[in-house]
Amino acid sequence: MGLRFRKKPDSPQETKLPKIVQHRGTSENSKRKFSSRDQNKTLLEPYPSELVFQNYPLGKVCEMPLLLRNRGKVTRLVRVTMDSSPYFKLVGPNGVCHQIPAGSFCTIKILFIPEGSKSLFLQDHFHELVCICEREKFTVPIRAIGARPILDFPDQLDFSSCPVNHSTQKTLLVRNTGNLEASYSLSTESPFTVSPATGTLDIGEAMQVTVEYHPREIGHHSTSLAVHCDIVDEDTHTRLHGKAKDFNIGLEKYSLEFDKTYLTLSSQRTMLIHNRTNITARFQWKAFATEVEEHPQKIRLSLNLSRPPLETARLSVEKHYEELKRYDGELEEETAKIEADPMLFSDDVFTIEPLEGEVGPHCSAEIKVFFNPRVAQVYRKVAYCLISGRESRLPLCLTGEGLGPCLRFKFAELDMGKVLVGEAYSYEAMLVNTGAINAPFRLIPPTTVHGSCFTFQPQQGIIPRNGILPIQIFFSSSTLGEFEEEFHFNVAECPKPVTLSIRGHVTGLSLHFSTAGLDFNDVSF
Repeated sequence: MGLRFRKKPDSPQETKLPKIVQHRGTSENSKRKFSSRDQNKTLLEPYPSELVFQNYPLGKVCEMPLLLRNRGKVTRLVRVTMDSSPYFKLVGPNGVCHQIPAGSFCTIKILFIPEGSKSLFLQDHFHELVCICEREKFTVPIRAIGARPILDFPDQLDFSSCPVNHSTQKTLLVRNTGNLEASYSLSTESPFTVSPATGTLDIGEAMQVTVEYHPREIGHHSTSLAVHCDIVDEDTHTRLHGKAKDFNIGLEKYSLEFDKTYLTLSSQRTMLIHNRTNITARFQWKAFATEVEEHPQKIRLSLNLSRPPLETARLSVEKHYEELKRYDGELEEETAKIEADPMLFSDDVFTIEPLEGEVGPHCSAEIKVFFNPRVAQVYRKVAYCLISGRESRLPLCLTGEGLGPCLRFKFAELDMGKVLVGEAYSYEAMLVNTGAINAPFRLIPPTTVHGSCFTFQPQQGIIPRNGILPIQIFFSSSTLGEFEEEFHFNVAECPKPVTLSIRGHVTGLSLHFSTAGLDFNDVSF
């Protein structure tokens, strides 16, 4: 756990035989012949195989016993020596021989004397004890581990199966089991985060460390949590594991089609987001299908920020340094705002409420969508729902048609028949508003010969919804012949004008005599 150091010697099962540094020849009086297999083992077994001093107080002498056990069947003689050291000493004379009966042991005591400056308290010290018997010479390592913090992080932290695009947290209770205050820093990699990232922890104290797993893609994720303490050269690592998958969260429907809606009016549809899981799902309505598509838009917005030309900026540095510095700060602030912009769904025609929120476990959230057409046309738009528990953003296709004012003439054609040249005629046409909004209209002046002979009253106006307006038509022409004219009235916010067709035949006066001629016969003078 954490920075791992032995707090006690190895158990007997873990005892390792010491390293033989020199084989000595057997004496001529030796009654036992040693096999090659026995040559690889020491006649005496030290316990523990390594002497380790740790968690010691500065200035206080520490003592540790070493047991030398005779594994053989005859009595052995051993001489124990230690080179001179300011920190390690043998209890008793150096180089004294000890006689150890078969199967028995003798005890050797070693002292560690941590005297000196505080820096000694933070250092590791190494030495060795030399044991010489009739057949071999072997050493027993001695170590003194300096004071250091020990943060007891687990070796592994497993998040198992978690919803994608959702934050799952685990809190660890970490204690400083060492003998020095810990100034630590914690770091890891996406999709994991850790807090607090830095801090201090006194000896024996504990703290809570929160590890968060927020995967953006489904699948397995694995990385390490690095624990660094200022005094310790090597970092320790806790392995982090997690598996992300899609959960049963989704939209009630993936398309909404609105009724035809008049301009200046609005229509509304509702839908649900269903959460059939045990988590609280957070959602946001986005303008783009992926985060990759959002990035170019942010770049464009950043480039649109006002920046002075390079030459102007160079000249301004000398004269207006403070002003330019303030301007640069404002520019950086605006750029930071663009980077932090969540790029939520925004449109002039379709509005979604709410744009973001939460859906509780096994609950549904109602979403309202409003359609406010600006011009008479068909609108199509896609909004994307980024929601916890789903890897991909869920598309919602929106379709609606905007309707402008609906004007029409009660009759679309007027047949004037034959009319006399130079005579004045008048007619009446009824202009009807069949829509649900006011209809402003204006006559497009005619440019043809016969079209110029017509006068309309009124030529413009506003007809309220479900209203009727009589249009007076006056005609007088000095040009003979047949004609057929189309008169157009523009209607605000309508792509097509209202048309009235008028046809007729302008004729001159028709005179005839009742007889083809007069016969006066003979007439006298």
